[in-house]
Amino acid sequence: MSIQEVNNACFNLYEIVDNINICAGENYQGHSATEIYYDTVTCNSVRKTILTVLPQKAGTVYKSICQGETFEGHGTTGIFIDTLLKKASNGCDSIRTINLSVLSKKARTLNQKICNGTVFAGYTTAGTYVDTLIGMASNGCDSIRTINLTVNPNYQIKETKTICAGSSYDFNGQMISNEGEYLDTIHTLSGCDSLIILDLKIARNDFLGYDTSICIARDFLLKSPSDNTSWFDNTTAKTKIIYKTGTYWATILDANGCEIVDTIYIQFNVKSFVPNVFSPNDDGINDCFFPNFSELSFVSYRLGIFDRWGSLVFHTENPQSCWDGGSSGEKCDAGVYTYFIEIETEFCKKTIIKGDVTLIK
Repeated sequence: MSIQEVNNACFNLYEIVDNINICAGENYQGHSATEIYYDTVTCNSVRKTILTVLPQKAGTVYKSICQGETFEGHGTTGIFIDTLLKKASNGCDSIRTINLSVLSKKARTLNQKICNGTVFAGYTTAGTYVDTLIGMASNGCDSIRTINLTVNPNYQIKETKTICAGSSYDFNGQMISNEGEYLDTIHTLSGCDSLIILDLKIARNDFLGYDTSICIARDFLLKSPSDNTSWFDNTTAKTKIIYKTGTYWATILDANGCEIVDTIYIQFNVKSFVPNVFSPNDDGINDCFFPNFSELSFVSYRLGIFDRWGSLVFHTENPQSCWDGGSSGEKCDAGVYTYFIEIETEFCKKTIIKGDVTLIK
């Protein structure tokens, strides 16, 4: 534009219009309220300023969090006012009021007793356990649970009882008369199980032993286990010697107070008697060492006589032969000699009988 044109323009009146937006708390050319402002500029021009003051956005947030959490940097109960720069939709600051509540975690303590072998909350041994249960409190926060756990023992008791034949035993209200093992469960004061094992026995009536077949012997010794014994012949000793085949019996009063009768059959297959002294002096009395047996039907028979040095002085396989006290045609000296007799019968396997015999003159 030329100088002439500028000078001509100065004689004309112009209106310049500005639309200006500011945020509350700001100002524009000294103005801070919504209004139309007129300012005279050079060359008789007028500037019309339409000023609009935009409000700041204000909002309130109500929020609940759990203890130990934070919201927008805040972790305690209270009211917090934050200015969020240029965050309103009109480009101005946003004023946010936060009404914050911090909810407490729920804490509880359990004193719990259980029995050995059972489980509580996953635990089986005594101790103190602290668990965090996520979101399990009624306010939605975590629940802190402390468990003081006691484990009470179960018991196992075994008892053995002996009763008399024909009687019964009261096992916790159950009458039992048969031998065997029985179980029952009762509760202890702590409420745990106590297992009772009963081993019930019936007084035995076989104290004399089994029926016996004796191969070679002169006698047999019966024994009683009780000091209170009455034999078949009314004698009362703890032992009884018998000499012949037969059935024998005894009555005893055992340690349980039971009166018991037992019988036994003894079979003598071959009875023997071997003298322990003889005198080979040709007087016709006891001149020959001769073992005596109740039968002579042997499958095999051997008799050997040895002096004190172990030398064989006499030998025979004839059960009817005897030793006359000589050896190799000469008389033996007086003294003690050892004999070995080996016998086998139809019912008895080979049996050795040994002992000493004294030769006197």
